[in-house]
Amino acid sequence: NLDGGTIRNLTPGGCPGSASNATISADGNTIVFEVSASSGAIEIWTVRSDRSGLRQLTSRLNAATHPSLSADGSTVAFVQSGQINVVRTDSLSQSAAVTALRFSAPQSPVISGDGRRIAFLTGPNASQPGAVYQMDADGSNLHPIYALRAISQRGVASAGSCAAAPSIGSLISTYGITFTTLDRLVTAEVF
Repeated sequence: NLDGGTIRNLTPGGCPGSASNATISADGNTIVFEVSASSGAIEIWTVRSDRSGLRQLTSRLNAATHPSLSADGSTVAFVQSGQINVVRTDSLSQSAAVTALRFSAPQSPVISGDGRRIAFLTGPNASQPGAVYQMDADGSNLHPIYALRAISQRGVASAGSCAAAPSIGSLISTYGITFTTLDRLVTAEVF
């Protein structure tokens, strides 16, 4: 319960490392979390709140982090290999990447309660996020929810601030946060 009166270990001896970043489904029945193994691997695991069903959901060489769980506990969104992945908790299916970002890195995905949409932060690789995007859980209908004021739908308003003129290199630093595999990179020489 939430007052801490009945704290219990849900994974006694079952996980090969330390658990962190746990999240619980709205119905209180399913929990997902990261496990950091002594080998350095970080994987996503799930367990039922009654201690049954302890299971590893991911098993790749690249770290799987930032799990987010749908309200009914059936679907998990997480970051792995620089993409957002989705996997069902109730089957032995493999996780599938639902983004194909090349010039930006998704961070902190949050799956909607009904499991149909995912919102996430994005920014240049290994950098601070600069925008919030949303998409359907299958990766379709990707669109921005919030982008820096310096980014305008008509082009770069400014790369450094809203008052300064953009420089020639600004398109990479500013628009790099929103490139997808469908975008083409074009050289800008004059503004």
